[in-house]
Amino acid sequence: MPLFGSKASSKTATRPFAGSAKKPGLEPRILRLAWLGLKAVDIVEESTFIERTLRLQFLDEGNSTTGHHVRYNCGSIELELVTGGTVWATRPKPRRGQPDVPLIASFSVDNIISLSERLNESEVPRTQTFEQGWVASFLFLDPERNLWQVSESRVEPASQTEEASVIGSLWLSVEDYPAQLIFYRDTLGLPLVDEGPHVRPITLEAERFQAENPLERVILPASPNDPSVSPNLAEGAEVEAESGSLSDGNPGSGAVFFAEGVRLALSPGGKRLEGGAERVWGRDTAFLPGFQTNNLNGLVERLRAAGVRTTEPFPFARTLDTRELRSFTTRRAVRFSDPEGHVWQVFE
Repeated sequence: MPLFGSKASSKTATRPFAGSAKKPGLEPRILRLAWLGLKAVDIVEESTFIERTLRLQFLDEGNSTTGHHVRYNCGSIELELVTGGTVWATRPKPRRGQPDVPLIASFSVDNIISLSERLNESEVPRTQTFEQGWVASFLFLDPERNLWQVSESRVEPASQTEEASVIGSLWLSVEDYPAQLIFYRDTLGLPLVDEGPHVRPITLEAERFQAENPLERVILPASPNDPSVSPNLAEGAEVEAESGSLSDGNPGSGAVFFAEGVRLALSPGGKRLEGGAERVWGRDTAFLPGFQTNNLNGLVERLRAAGVRTTEPFPFARTLDTRELRSFTTRRAVRFSDPEGHVWQVFE
């Protein structure tokens, strides 16, 4: 009997993983952000909060050698709760506006005021809403004190929801922003769609940057074909533009990858672990993000050729719901870390 959500059917079918051997000539590339793992100490309490307070759509649950798993639909990305987290007392914490928390998931909503009021009524710990002209955001904590963000953008397509149910971006705070930008853009080959004027989680480094680089009000050209216009900004939109970027020798204020689906946003202000150690999922970070690729074998070869260490492929199970039958597909995945020890999972 399921612990969470409702089961429409108990029928299952198993299909073997097709693998990348059928497409040996396919140029390997990362397609999108498609999965986000979250380790929890009390998976029952965390799942109850996610379903009843955030109102995420339940997909499925099950057990494996690593414990109990509960999956939720967050738009174009899947959130999977996994047992095995660590308690609040032993985890990194936000301090003085400078989060030791390396990754923050951000929900996209169309009415941030409505959600803010509802979370207040539920006594969810949260910050005040900070307004930045073309976007409004706030941060909140779940029962396990994981930090999340909510944003309402004025210059992107509507999210079609007023609930915290669609993850629009993942914010990764990095220490050496120029080097990390090169790794994600050149080594991983992620499509860079914006560098400069965009919202970031509140960090001490971001506050310093804005103090040292005064904002200037500009009007973007009306023509959407103008190469100076970011593809993510609306035609003729008025935005706050920042002067720093890698092209003019400044360290830059951040970068956004992927034009569609869940964005990956690099933000200065992070701090790598002492001695350059690799972060351990569930201890140093509650989240483990996952890319989807079109050729896992080819991508692993490319990463290793670039000097990036990866694990050996391991089974990665994901269930796919249909109207009449819930089919079960076992896929392969590997994990690797970036130069600052942030761990990623990638699967076909």
